[in-house]
Amino acid sequence: MNKSKFIQRILLLLLTLILILTLLPGFMQAAPAVNYYAANQQDLIAALNAGDAVKITTASYFTITGNITIPNDCTLEIKHTIILNDGGSITINNSSRVANGGMILINDGGSIVINDGSRVTNGGTIDINIGGNIFVGRGGNLTINNGRWVTNGGTITVNSGGSISTNYGSRVTNGGTIVINSGRIDNNGRIDNNGTITNNNSGSVSNGGSINNSGTIINGDTNDNIGAISNGGTIDNSGTIVNHCVSDITNRGGGTIMNGGRLITKGGQIFNNGTVTNDGHIFNSGTINSSGTINSSGMFVNYGKINNSGNIGNDRIFMNNGTVAGNGTIFNNDYGIFTGNSPEGSGDIYNTGTFTVTDKKTFFERLPIISLLKIIGGLLLAAVVIAAIFILFRIKIVE
Repeated sequence: MNKSKFIQRILLLLLTLILILTLLPGFMQAAPAVNYYAANQQDLIAALNAGDAVKITTASYFTITGNITIPNDCTLEIKHTIILNDGGSITINNSSRVANGGMILINDGGSIVINDGSRVTNGGTIDINIGGNIFVGRGGNLTINNGRWVTNGGTITVNSGGSISTNYGSRVTNGGTIVINSGRIDNNGRIDNNGTITNNNSGSVSNGGSINNSGTIINGDTNDNIGAISNGGTIDNSGTIVNHCVSDITNRGGGTIMNGGRLITKGGQIFNNGTVTNDGHIFNSGTINSSGTINSSGMFVNYGKINNSGNIGNDRIFMNNGTVAGNGTIFNNDYGIFTGNSPEGSGDIYNTGTFTVTDKKTFFERLPIISLLKIIGGLLLAAVVIAAIFILFRIKIVE
């Protein structure tokens, strides 16, 4: 064999080997991905039972009455309306996904369960009626996209390792119950609550958007059930917010809490690095650490401790039966009353900064006009009664 033929054979073998290595992955690939269209529950079940679906698209409106489980790495794409009635449920496991571009209606007894790294992305509408449920478990996530919304009249539960993410422009309206049980809510959209939100068992709420509360928000409920709320956006409260035990509410720099309802701290802590405005009632029996600004034109009652290194402004009534300390500034402004809750004024103030009383008023000038009118009315009534008694007494003497 001459040298040129040997080289040709070597080259031929190399080319053959390269060709085999190039074609081998194609032969080793699994069967091609299969996409299905489901016009009803039977079509959906058939597509799931086929075992090779990577995407199932709903092609029309239909009702689910039994349990549907989305298999591994499969996507259910909802283009129309799916109704989950009593006993109807969708369970999403093992990195599978539901993409809603239509409407999901969950009625009494219906549910969606999101587990094991799976995800529901809402680009449409989700309505949960009384008795309906969404459960978000470990590794599961519910994401609400820009301009889309979820309306809850039932129950949403976010368990350990689960999360709900609301994007800018999205909206969650809660008239039912949301329970964050070691889970997490990251809000960059809008949450309107006129129901109940409970955050405990080391659950967390991070707000970079807006939370408008006219219902009840409970942060932690016992020493073991700790909650954490962190606000860098806006919380507008006209209802009740209760911060229990060793739970924390942190108002970050740039964050705003506007309280026109009741903000109650029962043994927990509030960290304020932003702005708190109070037109309602703040009742503190825990600890408030403030390096930001607190402006109160409502009722502020302190039975706990306030560590102030920022600014506190009082325009109405500040009753201190606890301790106010720090090196910040306290302004007791026009018509402001800064006192202890008992006649002796038992609260302590240790302020190494500035305490300013502006335009000090008399007792009657500090009183709201309604209270002043009541006093005047009472005095007039007393004068009329005394005059009547005097007249009757004189009549009896003349007789």
